[in-house]
Amino acid sequence: MKKLLCIFIVLSTLILIGCEEIQPTVATEYSQPPSWLVGKWSNSSQEPEYILEVTSENITIYLPDETIFDFISLDTIYHMTIVENASLFTVTADASNLPTLTFIFKKHSPTSIEITIDCQGTDNDTGPISCVPYIESGELNVEIDLTIDDTPPTVLSLSCNHAGSLTAGTEVTIEADLQADTYAWYLDGEYLSGESEKVLSVNTSEEPLSIGSHSIICKVSENGYAYFDRYTLVISE
Repeated sequence: MKKLLCIFIVLSTLILIGCEEIQPTVATEYSQPPSWLVGKWSNSSQEPEYILEVTSENITIYLPDETIFDFISLDTIYHMTIVENASLFTVTADASNLPTLTFIFKKHSPTSIEITIDCQGTDNDTGPISCVPYIESGELNVEIDLTIDDTPPTVLSLSCNHAGSLTAGTEVTIEADLQADTYAWYLDGEYLSGESEKVLSVNTSEEPLSIGSHSIICKVSENGYAYFDRYTLVISE
């Protein structure tokens, strides 16, 4: 495994040098990894521990304290092409004056994959490395206190002086039932900058109100806590 670490360090150094001197010779063709590869993998049964982290946009191979390959970084140096089938995902990276890198990701099962790295023209080939889903190390000790609290929770409720559907032009008031330091009101997601009192007055004939349903939300702040409630205003012809 020491040889494997040396291989990665040599290749990563070569890549860093290439970043400064070599530009892509053709357009990039690298695309998203397959869904079966997305996730975090590790050869945790071996030393040193290599970790493979795959998102919908990037593939990263690293040791716990050192990035070895990052496909977003490789993308700035190499012309990258892929070959994919149901259980194999191969990325080939080509650039002038640099060894061709081929990354082969093989699916054995939903919980087992294999990685092989071929550095063409050199003796720095690596793998296959068998990987399983990554598990965070360390122990988790959690103590849960289920002390019963008989204090009823604080709940904000909004009430309207007109129940049910309203005809356009009706003046209504909507009131919050909590006394608080501040009040903020929202109409259909838009903050009402001039409204900061406990009671909101609404003229159902004024814009932006129209025939149909409208959402009114109140946010109440008191002693560092925030409470919300929603009232649906229904306007008919």
